[in-house]
Amino acid sequence: MVINMKNTAMKGKGMIHHVELAKTGLGLSGGEICLLEIVKNFKRKFNQIIYVPENGEITYRRNGANVKYSILSPFWIEKVFGVSISYLLRIVYSLFKVPKFKHGKNIIISHSDFLPSTLYALFMKLKNPEAKWLAFIHMLAPSPFKGYGGEFTNKYCFPKFNLIFYNISQQIFKFLAKWKADKIIFVNPYYKKYINDNNLQKKSVIMKYGGLNNTFSTKGNINLKNKRVIYDGVFLGRFHPQKGIFDLIGIWDKIVKKHKDAKLAIIGSGEIKFTNKIKDSIKEKGLENNVFLLGYKEGETKFEILKSSKVFLFPSYFESFGIVIIEAMSCGLPVVAYDLPVYQGVFTKGMITVPIKDEDRFSKAVMSLLENDNAYKKISCEALIFSRDFSWSKFSSKVGNLIINLNKSE
Repeated sequence: MVINMKNTAMKGKGMIHHVELAKTGLGLSGGEICLLEIVKNFKRKFNQIIYVPENGEITYRRNGANVKYSILSPFWIEKVFGVSISYLLRIVYSLFKVPKFKHGKNIIISHSDFLPSTLYALFMKLKNPEAKWLAFIHMLAPSPFKGYGGEFTNKYCFPKFNLIFYNISQQIFKFLAKWKADKIIFVNPYYKKYINDNNLQKKSVIMKYGGLNNTFSTKGNINLKNKRVIYDGVFLGRFHPQKGIFDLIGIWDKIVKKHKDAKLAIIGSGEIKFTNKIKDSIKEKGLENNVFLLGYKEGETKFEILKSSKVFLFPSYFESFGIVIIEAMSCGLPVVAYDLPVYQGVFTKGMITVPIKDEDRFSKAVMSLLENDNAYKKISCEALIFSRDFSWSKFSSKVGNLIINLNKSE
């Protein structure tokens, strides 16, 4: 496959080759939101092409990324054979679909450290040695002996195959990126220890995520009297034990015991077994009139729900950063979360943290905001102002400047 830069590149602009072959489903992960926002902010600066499976184009176009696409795998393979087989087939298929760039300055950006994306970016680099390769790593894999729930609580478990494979994949990424990538982008200062441990300093850059979407976020100060409140609390995330989704129901049950009409909106979706477990827990605790499963939402709909809520609850056990926290703060919501090490040095205002798995203290922190207007308004305004430092446009500009400097170094 040949990408003819003469036909696709505007004069004076390079071509960005975005690689995201680890894409699954039709929703958006944090790393995929990052890709989407970079693509939209790069629209006037660079020509762009995204290498994705078919479901990637469907998702990104739906969210405003109207650029050139190269489809490297049909969606039906994932739906029929599952993620593992589709990953393997994408790797094999991509071997025969590596483009040779003809003209212009080319930047390869791999948007995840999963093997399909890493290997395809590597193949591109080997075939086009003059191109520059930026490799994103969004999250350090938890120990397979602790898992997502035990990494920050030091509780051990029997190792699962998917976490063993994840750790091996990340080690392969580290080796290949050190070998051929021009820059490796980490998204959280917490990962400095990873950089030091693996002697990646020369190639590594730390860039805190964006998160603020100027299109949907709240402008100006919060006026509680004029705010249209439907939900007392809101959660946004994947239905998975990692996100503390089952703690969430227990936490809200404690709140309802004191505030019988308190309403919680849950935005998200996940595997059927987790969804059913959540529904069973809601029914078992008699919270059918207090907890509302709204399903997966994105864009304006998602932000309208956030704006109509008072407090953002995020009892996640394991995160790489927490983009949804910034999204909630940008709508003026105070955040209550478990005290994860990855938040330290990132979220200094607008958030109340409690020890991991302490549902009692979590529920009391939420109620302290619901019951005290002055405290609520103070933290709400802090959250709104604090979120302004995390705009996607600023983040994309930093990535753009990195690209420009790489091109100058030739």
